[in-house]
Amino acid sequence: MQELAERSKADVINTDYEKLIEQLAESQINANRAIAGIAVKVKDINMKVDSMEDRVLNVEKILDKRVYLDAVEKKELTKHVRDKVKSYLAPGTPEYKKASRYLYNAIWGELKNRYNVMSYDFLPSKYFDEIVEYVDKWQITPGLQERINKVLEERGCS
Repeated sequence: MQELAERSKADVINTDYEKLIEQLAESQINANRAIAGIAVKVKDINMKVDSMEDRVLNVEKILDKRVYLDAVEKKELTKHVRDKVKSYLAPGTPEYKKASRYLYNAIWGELKNRYNVMSYDFLPSKYFDEIVEYVDKWQITPGLQERINKVLEERGCS
C-alpha cells in the first residue's frame, strides 16, 4: 500500500513537472513570437527613420540655398568690400571718386558669379565666412588695374 501511495505521489509530481515544462515551453514560444513581432516593428520603424533622415537632408539642402545673408551679415560683408576697395584707393581722393566703382563692380560681380546669384541679397548665409574670406583675399586683376589707370589718366588724376 505504501508503495502504491509513493507511486501516486511520484505520478503527481511527474504530472506536475510535465505541466510545468509544458507551461515553460509555451511561455518560451509566446516570448519568441512577441520578440519576432517586436523585431518586425523595429525594422519598420528603422525604415521610417531612414526615410525621415533622407527627407530632412533634402530639406536642409533646400534651406541652405534659400537662407540668405541677414542684415547683420550684409552690413559686415559690405564693410569688408569697402575695406578692400580702400586698400587700393584712398577714400576721399579724386582717384577714389572716379575709380572705386570699378573695384566695387568687380568684387560684387565676382561674388555673384561665384555663388550663381543675381544679387548679393541672395548670397547663401551658409557660406558667409567663406564669402568674407574670399573678399579679404581678393586681388585686383592686371586687366582691371589697367582699366582703372586708363580712366584715371583720362580724367587727369594720375
